[in-house]
Amino acid sequence: GASATSHTHTGLTNGTTYYYRISALMGSIESERSAVVSGIPNLTVTKTFDATYQTQDFVVPAGVNWIQARVVGAAGGGVSGGWATGGAVTSIIPVTPGETLRLNVGTQPKLISGQNVWGFNGGGISNRGITSGGGGASDIRRGGNTWSDRILVAGGGGGSAATFGGYNSGLEGYWDSGAASAGGGQSLTVTWPTNATIPSSRVLGRLGQGANSVASGGGGGGYFGGSTYGTNGGGAGSSYAYPVSYTHLRAHETGRN
Repeated sequence: GASATSHTHTGLTNGTTYYYRISALMGSIESERSAVVSGIPNLTVTKTFDATYQTQDFVVPAGVNWIQARVVGAAGGGVSGGWATGGAVTSIIPVTPGETLRLNVGTQPKLISGQNVWGFNGGGISNRGITSGGGGASDIRRGGNTWSDRILVAGGGGGSAATFGGYNSGLEGYWDSGAASAGGGQSLTVTWPTNATIPSSRVLGRLGQGANSVASGGGGGGYFGGSTYGTNGGGAGSSYAYPVSYTHLRAHETGRN
């Protein structure tokens, strides 16, 4: 009506740009139209997934075409300052309403009811004990629930031993405080630190899985898991974000959790 000063536009699609102009109408006479303004509706609901030691599903709601996700990798055992901490990755991800994303929330190794419970989602095991286990990575998966289905990964910290475990430093996992146990990277190729001088003492992390060890700290889980060396703390796992066709505005944070 002539006295209306607002209008609510319903039935919109999140992430779509809508354009508007207004005018006044008196009978059959319409005034000049205003300049064009635009708006993008966005879903503002926040949903947090805590660790459950198993895969969790997220079904994309109707009308949602983008989500902003932040995943945080778990710390390894024996945190000291920033050593042995996991990383965090934030990204905006295009999604399809009704699709199911698989979520795995990493955990720090803990003693629960007298039992060693190692870092869920790739944390390496250590025979030294639970405080030397690697932290699990956290990730989002699309199209399945294998290591190869991950589109966003935050690496876990390495477990501490004779030295402190490595921390996640963004895309790359960092080595331990003794500069011997290599962190995970973006491929299986590992650059060993200067103090890893004896090849037979090296245990390599794998895709998704931190290295297990008898004498050192376990490697952190990650896109590629951290490796271990001798009696040193384990290297941290790496983080990852699928190429820009899936994720945008990617941000990597160092030494979290």
